[in-house]
Amino acid sequence: MHTNPVMNGLLSGAAAGIVAAVLHLMFLQPLLLRAEDYESGARVHSFETPASDHHAGAGSAADPAQDSGSEITTSPMPTRFDKPWDPQRDAQTVGFFLITYAAYGLILAAAIDLAHRRGYREASGHSVLWGAAGFAAFALVPSFGLAPELPGMSAGPLELRQLWWATTAAVTAVALTGIAFGRTRAIWGGAGLIGLTVLMLIVPEPEAFSGPVPPELAAAFAGRALGLAAVAWLVLAACALRLPQKDSVMQGARM
Repeated sequence: MHTNPVMNGLLSGAAAGIVAAVLHLMFLQPLLLRAEDYESGARVHSFETPASDHHAGAGSAADPAQDSGSEITTSPMPTRFDKPWDPQRDAQTVGFFLITYAAYGLILAAAIDLAHRRGYREASGHSVLWGAAGFAAFALVPSFGLAPELPGMSAGPLELRQLWWATTAAVTAVALTGIAFGRTRAIWGGAGLIGLTVLMLIVPEPEAFSGPVPPELAAAFAGRALGLAAVAWLVLAACALRLPQKDSVMQGARM
């Protein structure tokens, strides 16, 4: 987006952040709001199947949710229009994504600039490879151990999860860099595989898996979160790689 790596990273990150924020508000925030209802007790998920409820009969034990006044619902997957807009929350969400992807953009722009200094020249389709690498390092591979979580879900200690995520992302990024640009690709790939295998064996998991959030809601959130990250990283890489080429062509034409 700009010949200067810093400006290139910031502007590319802004474009990706806007795309990510729009997708989040449309597809992920409804799930978050619904999960907060379950976490607060405003809604209660029944883990019994409709068939078992039918056979339970009127003589079955009273449901604790009914005693507490909570609502057991069988409503479909929530959408963006189920609840009114919250301008303050939505603005904070947009700001969060702008900051996050600005940081990712700076990392990507620095990596591309370093690759250029070592003789790398991008070609058609390389933006997809850079975007896939960033998505793998910062979203896909860490999700093997720590899937995207909704409010109310059980989780391990926060500090350990942050450290594990950062280590996993770094190991993945280093391994992919070695595979792409190193001379001994097999060694880089093997070392990365061993390192990631060890990390997957020491994931900071919760002591017990429990929580009020329906598993279907958690699964939908994890899938959508990964899909959002994939799209955002492709946009980020496309902006960071393709637009500098246009700037260079324009500068050459002026000369």
